[in-house]
Amino acid sequence: LRTTSPFPYAWLYFARGTMWSEQAGDPVRGEAFYRKALAHLPQFAAANVHLAELETARGEFEAAAARLERVLAASEEPEARALLGEIRLRGGDPAGARDIDRARRHYEALLARYPLAFADHAAEFYLGAGGDPERAWALAELNLANRPTGRAFALAIRAAAASGHEACALATDARNRFGPGAFPACIEGRGR
Repeated sequence: LRTTSPFPYAWLYFARGTMWSEQAGDPVRGEAFYRKALAHLPQFAAANVHLAELETARGEFEAAAARLERVLAASEEPEARALLGEIRLRGGDPAGARDIDRARRHYEALLARYPLAFADHAAEFYLGAGGDPERAWALAELNLANRPTGRAFALAIRAAAASGHEACALATDARNRFGPGAFPACIEGRGR
């Protein structure tokens, strides 16, 4: 690239990190790319959140919390707020519940203005820290109708199963669209 701007470099490294850690199942390689993104743009919120998720998965809660606090000092990123809340709750800090509530309010404000832009991340939140599988299902359906990607199908299948809605039909549709190896087959009696 013929630019001195850090943004394109950071975005490319972030995209590669996401591809490796979330799609290829190689979080070590993904982390290396997230760190390269942050070397170009230390305040890149999404790269910091994804790196904090990897740190949390390894049990590095203090490092993840410190990273998320830095992100939140610059922006009210609901994904960062929710993960920090989960970490705090895990450590016995009641402030974690307030963090999760703030994340919920922020997601709802964003959804009121830009529902298609935030439906996927908000659905992930409600499947996890937000604790509302039915809300997650509604958002996952909206997201899937807007962009029927493999990731959108996977999210909708998880949300359907968590909220008691029919997941087998979605899994069958996903297998038909993306190939039998892309999604597991639904087993009768276990797909709801």
